[in-house]
Amino acid sequence: MRQNVRHVKALIAGAIADLKLIEREIDAHGIEAKRWEEKAVFALKKGEEDLARRALTRKGEHANKADLYREQIETQQEIIDSLKSSLKTLETKLDTTRYQTAKLAAAESLGVLQSTVGATSPADAVIDTTAFDAYDRLVDRVRDLEVHAEALAELTQGDDLEQKFHELENSEKIEADLAALKTKVHPENQDP
Repeated sequence: MRQNVRHVKALIAGAIADLKLIEREIDAHGIEAKRWEEKAVFALKKGEEDLARRALTRKGEHANKADLYREQIETQQEIIDSLKSSLKTLETKLDTTRYQTAKLAAAESLGVLQSTVGATSPADAVIDTTAFDAYDRLVDRVRDLEVHAEALAELTQGDDLEQKFHELENSEKIEADLAALKTKVHPENQDP
């Protein structure tokens, strides 16, 4: 059972490491989005509106990826919290099992002593196996969460029709961003 506790601790460490990697991905995509916005501003200043539009498209792609990673953080944090809770339960069960094993050993020693002096045999002690059941439930829960995360990933990908509408919405956003950048870069061209 101690090995099971070590295994769950390793799962928690791995899940926390994955969380840190997700946070780094969010930061990296945020930096890239900012870089592409700066390129769009530069392109506008040079009169390259089409190039600015393409740069804003790239900015949007990185912003969308960062948003997807933000959604994964919530799921990952739930997994970590669940694993930590299960670890506490497992450690409690391990402590209970250790206590009951020590109690059984003491009862057996007492029984040997009593039988040596002619007394009755010790009462039977039962080792608690619910810790193994808790571990099995934990493994099942982690598998369920992994399957759930895969299903969410499939849902976020969507079908082709959904993708086309998403592209249309993005092109509107890009045009709005482009117009905002134009007024920011060339304020003298604004209508009074």
